[in-house]
Amino acid sequence: MIKLCEYDKKEFKTSHARVKYCSQDCANKAKTKARATFICKNCKKTYPQKSPSKIPIYCSQDCRNADMGVKTKKCVFCDKEYTPTHKTNKYCSPECFNIARLKKRIEGDCEQCGKHYTSKYTVNNYAYTHGQIRRFCSKDCQLEHQRKEKIKVTCLQDGVEFEVFPSELENGRGRFCSLKCRGMYYSGEKSSRWKGGISSTNALLRKGAGKSAWRNAVLSRDGFKCIWCDSREDLEVDHIKPWGLFPELRNDVSNGRTLCHSCHIGTITYGARMDKFTRADFEEGGKLEDY
Repeated sequence: MIKLCEYDKKEFKTSHARVKYCSQDCANKAKTKARATFICKNCKKTYPQKSPSKIPIYCSQDCRNADMGVKTKKCVFCDKEYTPTHKTNKYCSPECFNIARLKKRIEGDCEQCGKHYTSKYTVNNYAYTHGQIRRFCSKDCQLEHQRKEKIKVTCLQDGVEFEVFPSELENGRGRFCSLKCRGMYYSGEKSSRWKGGISSTNALLRKGAGKSAWRNAVLSRDGFKCIWCDSREDLEVDHIKPWGLFPELRNDVSNGRTLCHSCHIGTITYGARMDKFTRADFEEGGKLEDY
């Protein structure tokens, strides 16, 4: 289809009925011609409206700053004086802003290998803002330097020699070669919870290592289930011949049996029920010989 350009009145071919101009230049010139003109408040110069939705007062940013009395500032990065577009601006251009974002890097000589390094960490990194100074070029050099600083000490418990850092001794650590030795050293009277040895002999025997080993042996022998009801929940290990009447059989595996809690409380020797029996009742010829 052939149409007539609305701007320069020339004929042109087009396939769209809604096209008004023969080229983009004609379209831009027609839009610019249709815009209103204004007089700058500062320099009294006539200028066209840049945007149809805005009514400008000044022809440029410089005229706006001059009329409003905006003061010049000094660029934080290049020290150049400029007129800011906003009161929070610190840089004269986007180039200065982008360069300033690349913060300074740490440089120095490694204390271990003597190599000159440029750190990838910035001066605003957490470690350096808290007064710490980088001394090594890499983590490997740091670890190698720390290994040389180790000193030999003797364990207070078993007398074994081992290596620790001096900083550990300054912090009150590094006196034992293992946690086991530390626990053994502070047991008994050296413990902070020591109350003068008020625990009874019976309590010490029941909490000792021998009682725990005996219990595990009985459970393993019975297959970790109650020998009366085959239950595997709430298992307890019971002494066939009572603990208080037969001290020589306390850690004898043959004198133990695995019971669940329900079966255990049904025995005649559970808890305070045993107070009415004597040792003779469980020995040969006693009324509970086959118990």
